[in-house]
Amino acid sequence: MLAKHHLWRLRFDSATSIGRALSIDDTGSVQSFRRLYEDIHYDNDPMYEDKPTFSLTLPLAEADYDGDWRGSGDNWADCYDLTALDEIATTFHDAFTNSPAFQHVTDLRLQVPSTHYIGELANALDMEARTRLKHLQVVIMDQTGSCGNRDFSSRADPNHRDDMADGVIDDDPEEEDEANFPYSNVQRMYPNRKHQEALWAFVRCCHNLEALYIQGSHFLDLDLLGWSTATDSKWQGLQVLALSRVYVSPDSLLDLIRPHPEVQGTSRLCRISLDDVKMREGKWALVFNYLNDECSDLECGKFFNLTYFTEHESYEHNNRIHENDVASIV
Repeated sequence: MLAKHHLWRLRFDSATSIGRALSIDDTGSVQSFRRLYEDIHYDNDPMYEDKPTFSLTLPLAEADYDGDWRGSGDNWADCYDLTALDEIATTFHDAFTNSPAFQHVTDLRLQVPSTHYIGELANALDMEARTRLKHLQVVIMDQTGSCGNRDFSSRADPNHRDDMADGVIDDDPEEEDEANFPYSNVQRMYPNRKHQEALWAFVRCCHNLEALYIQGSHFLDLDLLGWSTATDSKWQGLQVLALSRVYVSPDSLLDLIRPHPEVQGTSRLCRISLDDVKMREGKWALVFNYLNDECSDLECGKFFNLTYFTEHESYEHNNRIHENDVASIV
């Protein structure tokens, strides 16, 4: 019975380890992927060939307002099984490097606890596989820590409220401790912001993307992507772009949707969603002017909580309207 639950190594001196390994509810989808991979790799069943979409979804971790943890068991600090995560990354790597069935994937969807694991999983994709991708979705699932969730800033100590609103309090461990929103074991080992270069390096190599969806928990920085339309004379711009919990500048955002100057025609963007996106420099007016003037194919736009850093000249304090300079908001 234990043999079929070979997702990770069992510790027979730990009831928790054995319980997790035997829990179909907790590990069934991953075990199914393991068995599916073995079927593909060893039996080479034609029913699994030429599958364009692959999705990997791992559990969410979040804290409630009282500091208790949802879905994390008895110890919030160990809400993720690190050994299991390593085993999943290894299985994913084996599948993409050894199985012909995964050589047709053009739509990749990854929902993982930390940006660190994006780097681990991306190592399984060679340049040909990355170039083949048309659609890429990355969702960071670990929302623990002071800035992992947008709702925490409203409950922060007033001395730290601006830093939490800007998402930078995580950069200072002493302030993070004072804010009293502790990290999971994954975030203590692999903080999202400190390991985000692995994510952007992966996206940077996907030259033929048509749709990109990046959802952070702790704010990620799009400026680190370094995407430049000037380096690819064939770049036509994304058709679909969705960003959530991300820092941007006008250039880093527009570089994803505007075509190379040598490409004839205007932007081919048809759908865009920006949710809880914060601008460090520049103004949102530059982005919306481009969408209005250059995106003739735009069918749908969703915009929520688009803000500036608290020190930006156009930052609006929504809870102190009398302090706002209305003329500088845009």
